[in-house]
Amino acid sequence: METLGTHLRFISWNVRGMGNPVKRSRVFAHLKRQTSDVVFLQETHLRTKDQHRLYCPWVSQVFHSNFNSKSRGVAILISKRCQFSATNIIADRDGRYLIVAGTVMQTKVLLVNVYAPNFDDVEFVNKLLSNIPCLSTHLLILGGDLNCVFNPTLDRSNPLNLTQSAMSRSFIDFMEQNGLVDPWRSRNPSTKKFSFFSPVHHSFSRIDYFLIDSALNSCVNSIDYLGIVISDHSPLLLDIQISTAKRNTSLWRFNSLLLAEREFCNFISNTVNDFLAFNQTESVSYSLLWETLKCYLRGQIISYSAFTNKNNNARINKLTSVIRNLDHLYALNPSPELLKQRIDSQAEFDRITTKEFSFITSSTVLRN
Repeated sequence: METLGTHLRFISWNVRGMGNPVKRSRVFAHLKRQTSDVVFLQETHLRTKDQHRLYCPWVSQVFHSNFNSKSRGVAILISKRCQFSATNIIADRDGRYLIVAGTVMQTKVLLVNVYAPNFDDVEFVNKLLSNIPCLSTHLLILGGDLNCVFNPTLDRSNPLNLTQSAMSRSFIDFMEQNGLVDPWRSRNPSTKKFSFFSPVHHSFSRIDYFLIDSALNSCVNSIDYLGIVISDHSPLLLDIQISTAKRNTSLWRFNSLLLAEREFCNFISNTVNDFLAFNQTESVSYSLLWETLKCYLRGQIISYSAFTNKNNNARINKLTSVIRNLDHLYALNPSPELLKQRIDSQAEFDRITTKEFSFITSSTVLRN
């Protein structure tokens, strides 16, 4: 058993559909890369019978509110590292919100995942907020795609209309009445940063949020918007100091897809030759030599895989950062050159993460 740190990592992300298996695997890989503990997903586009598709090797609990396979749907995923026990679940029949009350690390919390309508529907917001229970006994963590900006000047790249929507005013009133804060804005009071890109309007906006109980604000280690990749929304990452957890170590299994890589095959061939040149003597039996070679190869393969994964993750993180910076520059000064760089970077990101899908699928089969 490995002891974790004392923080939990929350991620909120509008993924724009989880029906496609390749995209679903890329989403899960991206979330795993961020070491997610509690994930709020919007627009899952899955039916009730397909809820099992939201499970993956690092997820232990799934809560889902669906609408149909073409639109809406919200889910909360709990990782195996997170000690969470649900006590009450409220799922919107229209797939717009999901409320889960429970305890995490012996702390009573209220998890609320929201996918708001993309028009100014204040009745939806009022209905949602009136349905949130246990506000006096639980710490609220509300996240999701709220489809409105709280500050039109700061939260839009091209703020043509500076009037607050009725939805945003309703959310802000609820925050003031219940002692909630927008932890990203409280740490970045005058910064422009965006979570959504509209290719139709060539504009950016910040419409994805975490709103948390003010008692948790001092427990926030970090909060940031990641690059807009895979979906047209940015994942929002929130680290909160709560308690400790344990991680179970899993058994190692060889990923046979490595055999399709010429570089790996050359590495193994050279490794075996070097091992035999040093260890094959008359005093060593073939059975002992074979058992020793297997142990040695296991260590070498683990080392090779770790090195390769580290390089791939570094490249993916680099591309994510590049895409995020390009989005920022494009929001300030759109140009065909920046758009081309953005498309090229996205294409490389897609190529790497799609290849990663094959390895994840193979690893999952091996574990099962």
